[in-house]
Amino acid sequence: MKQTLFALPIIFGKTDAARAFLRALEGERKGQYAASEERLGLTKEVGAIQAGPRGICMSSTSQGRTLGWPSHGSRCRMMHSTNGSRSG
Repeated sequence: MKQTLFALPIIFGKTDAARAFLRALEGERKGQYAASEERLGLTKEVGAIQAGPRGICMSSTSQGRTLGWPSHGSRCRMMHSTNGSRSG
């Protein structure tokens, strides 16, 4: 089983948008998110917003059979899309 952890800085003033994104993954986009995790072979993924010495960041840990970064990045672009369409 492969694992990864990453953290992305949140631009000042965008913390509420980041929180809304995480809520959407557990709400109206839950089905899309589950399908994406299945395609990527993920068995567990946890995200959090954290305050650190350099500001606020969104961190995520993933576990699965494969962790293909190009696919993972494509999913991030798709899930961040404001109109719900797939990109990347």
